[in-house]
Amino acid sequence: MKATLILSNGAVFRGDAIGAMGERVCEMVFNTSMTGYQEILTDPSYAGQGVVMSYPLMGNYGVNHEDNESRRPWAEALVVRRLSPVGSNFRCEGSLGDYLRQHDIVGIQGVDTRALTKLLRSQGTMNGMITCAEHFHVQEVMDKLAQYRVSGTVERVTRREVQVYAPVGDLDHRVAMMDYGVKQNMIECLRKRGCEVTVFPAHTPAAEILGGGFDGVINVQGDEPFIMPSQIEAVMRCFDDPQTDIATLVKPFTVEDGLEALENPNSPKVVVDSSWRAIYFSRSVIPYLRGVDRSEWLARHTYYKHIGMYAFRADALRRVTSLPPSSLETAESLEQLRWLQNGFRIGVGVSEVETIGIDTPEDLARAERFLAARG
Repeated sequence: MKATLILSNGAVFRGDAIGAMGERVCEMVFNTSMTGYQEILTDPSYAGQGVVMSYPLMGNYGVNHEDNESRRPWAEALVVRRLSPVGSNFRCEGSLGDYLRQHDIVGIQGVDTRALTKLLRSQGTMNGMITCAEHFHVQEVMDKLAQYRVSGTVERVTRREVQVYAPVGDLDHRVAMMDYGVKQNMIECLRKRGCEVTVFPAHTPAAEILGGGFDGVINVQGDEPFIMPSQIEAVMRCFDDPQTDIATLVKPFTVEDGLEALENPNSPKVVVDSSWRAIYFSRSVIPYLRGVDRSEWLARHTYYKHIGMYAFRADALRRVTSLPPSSLETAESLEQLRWLQNGFRIGVGVSEVETIGIDTPEDLARAERFLAARG
């Protein structure tokens, strides 16, 4: 059966239907991994989204019950260049096509996924619809795409009750982890490092967590699908400094990125000082001080892409939860700025894993004043 993918910018891709038949509207994103399609489909961060797999062949090693990152798949749709009809691997328990049908995931193959990836990378995430209908009214499709919003994902993906995972080997730390879309791999990484991990539903009151006697609390945003063991280690190393209250992750800009990447609103940024402390966060362009030459400003500060994983000391989390909103935080829509304004020290761990965030420019005047006050 034929299928069609229509994007909100008017682009149309035709191919063959795979998975569940019918129509599905979702937010279209891409993933450049060569393998790991089952982990991607079951990653809670893809809830409400359709995933374009850039690599041209998917399904060649099938699926199994061990590679799930959560209790069920969350992706709404899958777009591939070619779907292997059978899986060949000693762990294979079924085909990817059957898996898609079993979990009501619509899909399309025969699409130039590399061209589609370039489009999404250059123009940003956009809504799309996959349909098996031979005839459809373009304006009706555009109206559906304009109205669609990904919402309520945390309530959908979070677990319903507290779960405790024992450490692998000796117990070194007791860690609380908030489930805003946590992957099983994150839990396993901590278990292998001697942590007993208690995972809490997203709606758990802060008092319950803070009263649990944990050595630390980890809060991972649900829109970061590439958390790796090295990233968790980088965050934990921040606490080697006893003055660090909160830790987060960043990725270096490369020489090839240039000023255009620094000013790209698709790359959330962190200003870092020489002590590997965050001194500013930005969802928009870099807030240069007015009247200061841009090259001079860049020479005085180091900027990193913000990845968005957080870990708190328990006493810091207790104080953070009671802070009132600030005007600077409102301007940039970032709670981290509230933490900085109230004197919390945010350590920075470095990772080479790329992530992408879609943000919009905001008023930079407050940011300039804040940075000027910090010297």
